[in-house]
Amino acid sequence: MINMKIKLAIVVATLFAAGALAALNVDHEAKRVQEVLEEYASAMSSMDERRIGKVLAGEDLSVFEGPTSEPNFGWEDYRTNHLAKEFEIIDKHHYAISEPSIIVDQTLGFAKFNYETRAKLRGRNGTSVEVETRGVGSAVVRREGEEWKILHLNTFRQYIGEVGAPPG
Repeated sequence: MINMKIKLAIVVATLFAAGALAALNVDHEAKRVQEVLEEYASAMSSMDERRIGKVLAGEDLSVFEGPTSEPNFGWEDYRTNHLAKEFEIIDKHHYAISEPSIIVDQTLGFAKFNYETRAKLRGRNGTSVEVETRGVGSAVVRREGEEWKILHLNTFRQYIGEVGAPPG
């Protein structure tokens, strides 16, 4: 017969192992969410609408960008009424996310991050200007099958600086 100390040791070891496995899974899922955010940033840099749309939650998406932009609801609205207008005047674009802080559970996750952009904008009369932006953002992500998708984005620019001459 197993004595009480051995039984207790087995229970404690089992609980410890279960907790360690759960922590590893959370870390793994947080890493997967970070990869989705990095793919979004990379897709934005390349201005590839197909890649951007692939990491977003379709018509459930909502995007809020600071106090001067209209909110967008759904991928089609965001693509047509926001991205298309921006990409129309951008020759070159760099978008990067840094310092993400991610919390996940089984089906939802939340991320806070810093971001920066640098874009070469086409102005009137053939002129161009390079602009840098830095800001903070947050994202809500949702598990869809085995993938994480961005359900909500909220970004706010803290700094905007002109690198070159203003558009004409």
